[in-house]
Amino acid sequence: MKPKEPNHQVQNFFQSEYYDFDPVLKLSDYNRLLELRKMPLRSLNDNEYYIVTNSKFAYKVEDNKDIETITVANKNLKLKGYDTKSYWNSITNTGRFVVVLPDKYVQGLEVSENHLIIDTKEDTDAELENKIKEDMQHQLVKVDENGEINDESYRVNVRGAEIEQQKAMVAIVASLFMYIAFILISAVGTILAVQSLSDSTKYKYRYLTLRRLGINDKSLFKTIRKQLLILFCVPAISAILCSFVMMSSLNNVYQQILGDKHLYLMYFGLNLIIFFLIYSIYWIATYIGFKRNINEES
Repeated sequence: MKPKEPNHQVQNFFQSEYYDFDPVLKLSDYNRLLELRKMPLRSLNDNEYYIVTNSKFAYKVEDNKDIETITVANKNLKLKGYDTKSYWNSITNTGRFVVVLPDKYVQGLEVSENHLIIDTKEDTDAELENKIKEDMQHQLVKVDENGEINDESYRVNVRGAEIEQQKAMVAIVASLFMYIAFILISAVGTILAVQSLSDSTKYKYRYLTLRRLGINDKSLFKTIRKQLLILFCVPAISAILCSFVMMSSLNNVYQQILGDKHLYLMYFGLNLIIFFLIYSIYWIATYIGFKRNINEES
């Protein structure tokens, strides 16, 4: 149950054009939701309140002195803090924030929304969401004589269905980036290979000189491998570090809509495997060509 606080003292700073109230949630209900999500519980004194908001609206709360204190039921409440990690998109129709109050201040307020949240023993999926909608349709959906839906009085969100959609979205985006990465890896590998083979042809006399000085082929080829390894690894290391930083930053932004906040690590690891596989092929091919160019001169 989500009541509404008519003074809408916080709403004014979120620029909502359609709501003239602050959506509020009593502390006990909020803690039950946190418990279901295995998140740390919150506590409030009688003179404190808390805000749950979307991460992109956090700047409206942080260091906002105008909402440091609000008045509810003729009582001044100080802002204890705010949280973006426990926010979810359907927590309220305003889609922006919820004010968490001590239980006693919520009594007597008009109810804005009712939410039924169930923690299932088994994992859920999209099939369960469709089944719930079908079972509820004859009770909460108004259909005219033409069979067209005029009003739906409810929304259904199933965690399993949301996770499936998120994984599909992540897979599509990851596939796109993998394709781009494949093109870039191929371009870089080709450039490095051509440059190395060109150098091997241009500076053959250096390796011939080393042979005439008594350096055996084993030591010579070992030096060539180290040379190529350094040449190939320097751009690879910088690219890996930049990719990891970029993916971590994107994950921090979008982790609230992802099923698993560590999912990006799996895709990053998979990309690294593919990257090193392709890169190794270029390195081996370059090394073989390098040796051939030197041996031909010999």
